Amino acid sequence: MNVNNLPKSMTLAEWRRSNPAPAVRPITGLRLGLDIDGTITADPKLFAEISTHCREHGGQVHIVTSRSEAGRKETVEDLQGYAIQFDHLHFIGEMSLVNEDCPHKTLDWFQRYLWQKVAYAKLNGLMHFVDDDPKVLSLFANYAPEIVATSALDRVKVPDPLYELAVKVVLDAQHASASFVQRQFKLGYNRATRLIDAMSDAGIVGPFSEGGLRTIGERYRKTAVYTVVEWDVP
Repeated sequence: MNVNNLPKSMTLAEWRRSNPAPAVRPITGLRLGLDIDGTITADPKLFAEISTHCREHGGQVHIVTSRSEAGRKETVEDLQGYAIQFDHLHFIGEMSLVNEDCPHKTLDWFQRYLWQKVAYAKLNGLMHFVDDDPKVLSLFANYAPEIVATSALDRVKVPDPLYELAVKVVLDAQHASASFVQRQFKLGYNRATRLIDAMSDAGIVGPFSEGGLRTIGERYRKTAVYTVVEWDVP
């Protein structure tokens, strides 16, 4: 049972007894997608830390860019200069070669061009994508709502490099509380609270329920197998 659907006849204490906090179990790693220009370039140091944490904990970092593949060497050098760790570098292709395979024919040619980012993310099982373009974020919201899409502008306002990992833990467990995040990552309570508050600002975590517990945002509610890992994070 989810606290979002707490029966009126059940008290919060009864709900807590029948729904203990998720157990600590191994997980498959986070698959994170990052844009470059306007995203990584907005705060290279932060995104270097994000990419490092993701890969250290069994995740993958996919760089998905609208730069020309003719400049692959220069792009790799830029990423190395920013100290970005990554597993895959994907160029979505020239703007003049709009993806005719896009199934959403009502989109204009530029939206179909940008949709290639969504198509790549879905094909490669990405769970979280950060981009600075509102059009890209809108395409994710409309055609891949299962993928958490974060605005680069909003992301750089959250200086904690663990944010994406914390989001995955909360959504996997469908359990949103600062104490839960604190326990999973062995963080201070204030830091864990700030992470939950950032998720609330993004609509990933909803408001407090009548029983005083946080809800999961409606878009992200699901029946999930608890797949949480306990990590040592300095």
